[in-house]
Amino acid sequence: MRRNGVKVIIRTRPTAKFASNQIQINSDDNTILIHSEPNVSHFKNAQKQIARFKYHQILHNAAQDRVYDAIARTIVDGAVVDGVNGTILAYGQTGAGKSFTMLGDTRNYQHRGIAPRAIAQIFEKVQNSPESIYVIHASYMEIYNDKMYDLLLKHDKAVPMEEYAVVEDQHGTFVRGMTQIKVETEKEALDQLFYGEMQRTIATHQLNKRSNRSHCIFTLHISRKSCLYESDVVVYSKLHLVDLAGSERLKKTMNEPEDIRSGLCSPESRTKLTDQEVATIKKESMYINQSLSFLEQCIVALGTRGARHIPYRQTKLTNALKDSLGGNSNTLMFACIWGESRHLEETISTLKLAQRMMHVQNQVTAIVETDTKTLLRKYEKQIDDLKHELMLHDALTPRVDAVCDDHTLAQKDELKCMIERFLEAPTAQVEDNVLRLHSVRDIRESFRQFKSIYKTLEGSFEAVRRNQSASNSMPEAIPAESTGNRKSHTNSQKSILPDVQESVVGKPDSRSFGFGIGDADANAKPNVLECVPRLHDQCRRQVGVSTAENKDDRKVSHPMERVGITPLSNELKSRAFHEYKIGSGKLAYRKLQEEKDVLHELKQKIKSISRRLSGVKGIIDQLQINLETKRSQHRYTTALASGQTIDEEEYALAASIPEQERAYRVLFEELKMTKCKFDKARSAVDSCRASLVRDFECWFSRNNDPHTVVDSTLLNTSTLTLSLPKINSCIDQLDACEQFDRMEIERVRAQAPDSLAFVQAKRAMRQNSEHASQIRLQRNAKRGL
Repeated sequence: MRRNGVKVIIRTRPTAKFASNQIQINSDDNTILIHSEPNVSHFKNAQKQIARFKYHQILHNAAQDRVYDAIARTIVDGAVVDGVNGTILAYGQTGAGKSFTMLGDTRNYQHRGIAPRAIAQIFEKVQNSPESIYVIHASYMEIYNDKMYDLLLKHDKAVPMEEYAVVEDQHGTFVRGMTQIKVETEKEALDQLFYGEMQRTIATHQLNKRSNRSHCIFTLHISRKSCLYESDVVVYSKLHLVDLAGSERLKKTMNEPEDIRSGLCSPESRTKLTDQEVATIKKESMYINQSLSFLEQCIVALGTRGARHIPYRQTKLTNALKDSLGGNSNTLMFACIWGESRHLEETISTLKLAQRMMHVQNQVTAIVETDTKTLLRKYEKQIDDLKHELMLHDALTPRVDAVCDDHTLAQKDELKCMIERFLEAPTAQVEDNVLRLHSVRDIRESFRQFKSIYKTLEGSFEAVRRNQSASNSMPEAIPAESTGNRKSHTNSQKSILPDVQESVVGKPDSRSFGFGIGDADANAKPNVLECVPRLHDQCRRQVGVSTAENKDDRKVSHPMERVGITPLSNELKSRAFHEYKIGSGKLAYRKLQEEKDVLHELKQKIKSISRRLSGVKGIIDQLQINLETKRSQHRYTTALASGQTIDEEEYALAASIPEQERAYRVLFEELKMTKCKFDKARSAVDSCRASLVRDFECWFSRNNDPHTVVDSTLLNTSTLTLSLPKINSCIDQLDACEQFDRMEIERVRAQAPDSLAFVQAKRAMRQNSEHASQIRLQRNAKRGL
């Protein structure tokens, strides 16, 4: 356990009216100087007009990626890799940019906030850690008017508010009754985040058109377990992403007349609110400011030396964040300020609280527990092995009542059946369950049975070998008379049948792939050769233009004529394509071959890396087996009085496993990158092939009959599409919106594959927006809003 202070970062909201005369930011030493007016009540007297604040970092007009890379990435990485709890919270006045910092713009991937980026980083770590098994659950809680609500619950499964309570266990504090949904992919986690975000309570006032009226905590519960060997150690951690409601002053949010007179707002910008809306906003502001005041009291008490009581239970917010404030968590606070002169008072309050937050010290440690189910299975197997070893030890120990008689025939048959089951066992676990030897006599008899089985198999192989030798030498032993008769019979067959020694139907043809089709006799060709139909005749048949001559010709059985392509047209197109690829389409065909060569090289590289990866995995498994064997031998040998020690061989085995694991991760990363290149190369090959076929169809139709007008849909039809009727039928069933969505997904996958999960979650959020609005209205109706 180590002490770790809370990290504090100041982020300014971009504005054209930044008070540069009153707020001076020095990014080099991360300090802020405030030059306040004498009438500001935050200073004791009028002479003290300058205040200096220092923080870990100051982000002035910073982009979203820079905000996340500051310290948030380290907090998230510790929660996944090291198993240390993490908390990232945003604090500040209303309209200062807290929600934009935490969630960002859900319509723009580049402007996404800390929560979507943290989810992407977590699942990237999960994919890059094949040696571990991760189980992740998501929960989303809202604290509105000091009451807790579950944002991930459907309305028909709503739980009464009395069921939610903040309790503690060995993992820390958690909310009993809150839904925890298992998420296995980045898209599933983003779906839960966006769905819960649509359930939040919002309102409109003069400083913010979409002001969050509640505190929200999105939590990812992570458990990690090693899968390289049967480990019974599980590491638990959680990541809190907290979006606090902004502190408010009613004279600014409600646009009182004195603000208009003082110039803080214009009469045109004043929003007319009903009496009920005004009363609701006042009540919400009271609860928000009250909870933030209790939060400040906890921060002050934690920063004071010798404080005996921390008022966590004063409000639901501080009680739920007990681990994050002075507990077991790496905590990062974003203090968002609105750097305009009219908000100078709120800016000073935010800066003072952020400076107090830097004095809070947390006790950071990883939460490691033992998996009772895995440990139970391990102990059961160990007890079973020890019982068997004890029985064997008792059999080997000389005893007075030991039985020394030879095995009976029934006992020998039983041992023989056991040995046969042992030889047929598919796994080592089955072998351990089958092989049960209780004495030295059983061991000796089992070896005799092994020897008997070996002799039997050896004799069988020798008999098969002799039979094969006899069959190979059989033609030499045929008598001369039968040979002559056989030769005369063969000559008589040659006079009737054609010579099949040089060309046989079904024999592999060395000039092409597959089987040969044989050579036809010279007298077998037809008397009259039909003319090859022109392409415009085929096209007329495709579009339904038939004549009197071809009405009887429709009774053909060839399946390709149903789509307007006859075997003769296929042969014609094959010859034409051969001319096209060495003529007009030479460059396109060469490009296709180059892309196919690249694809083949990447495929061979993937096979090579996969073989190396399997080899490293086999080495790791063998090292683990050797280490367990060594430890088992060492466990039942001598032990020193001060405890057991390990020898050099056992230490070398234990040290070799992490090295092989690192090599496995390097190869896995290389395999992942190669697969990405392979997918791109395969897409390039498909694109080149489709372009080549399309250009060939246009060239073929143009050279065959330039006066024939062919439908564009027929020109785009190739033998590839004709051979895939199932795919075409599936595409025809999609409507315009579905086809557009598919095209959009393919575009995102090609341009920015990392944003695919974000785009899919955004689309799901739009589809569920109506349902979420209904649930929010029903919940607000129960609240009396």
